[in-house]
Amino acid sequence: MVTSIVLAGSAAAQPLAPEKLPPVVAKVNGQEIKKAELVKSVQQMQGRMAEMGRGEVADAAFYRHVLDRMIGQRLLEQEAKTAGVTATDEEVKGQIDKLKHQFKSEEDFKKELAREGMSESQLMDEARKGFTLQKFIETRIASQVKVSDEQIQAFYNQNKDKLQQPARVHLRHILIKADPKATPDEKKKAKDKADAILARVKAGEDFGKLARESSDDPGSKDNGGDPSWVSKGQTVPPFEKAAFALQKPNDISPVVESQFGYHVIQLVEKKDAGLVPLAEVKDNIASFLKNKEIQQKLEDHVKQLRDKSGKDIQVFI
Repeated sequence: MVTSIVLAGSAAAQPLAPEKLPPVVAKVNGQEIKKAELVKSVQQMQGRMAEMGRGEVADAAFYRHVLDRMIGQRLLEQEAKTAGVTATDEEVKGQIDKLKHQFKSEEDFKKELAREGMSESQLMDEARKGFTLQKFIETRIASQVKVSDEQIQAFYNQNKDKLQQPARVHLRHILIKADPKATPDEKKKAKDKADAILARVKAGEDFGKLARESSDDPGSKDNGGDPSWVSKGQTVPPFEKAAFALQKPNDISPVVESQFGYHVIQLVEKKDAGLVPLAEVKDNIASFLKNKEIQQKLEDHVKQLRDKSGKDIQVFI
């Protein structure tokens, strides 16, 4: 498998012309995998790799790699069917509805289906297969995987070099917008408004309430001016300098001018650079370890199915 991927990306790799493939590229316990299915899966795999910045040549080894994945999927689908695991109509409809919501309109959704050369009924069939396979993996494989606190601690201890975080500050801020091309009078008006807000904050008014009422920052206004944690390099220099100059929770900056206008900044919490505490990454580590073990168990299970099927798996490329 790994060799196939490496070869597919090598300079000597030559694309395989789809017309050279037989109409049926494999049979899995009598079930055919047709050329059109393989070609489509190869194109999808290439697209996903391109999104990750990895251009892959669809040579013979790459086609075989994708076909091996398809064979494994068919074996799992067949086992799920034998076990009586299936997706309900409601579950399939829910999946399709989620997909439709990614498009601006029903018309855009249908145009994308047409571009993919697929009808809505075909999409529903694919969704049913995918959801059935997901349920089977969750009930028969994922449910067996447990990650202990000892495993999490061991991973944390072994990867401390990768779990470092930069200095960061948790802030709230209020922006009074002023265009860089604004007239001096317009800028003064914005600055005066920011000064007045700063005075109200210092007089004890609630910062979050003032942010919701007055801030021109759409990304944080509705959240009481809270953009959450900020590290150096994530904001414009005048804002960053003022934010990191704050020392104690609830400290307030002077009015700060940037290319966006005038800011009033409040410090919520400050953390120095260093190792991320285990408590902050425990859930992420647990999820990573669980997914890794599920993937390994899935690969082992597919290998057992292939060994069991033996000559009932026929490959024609």
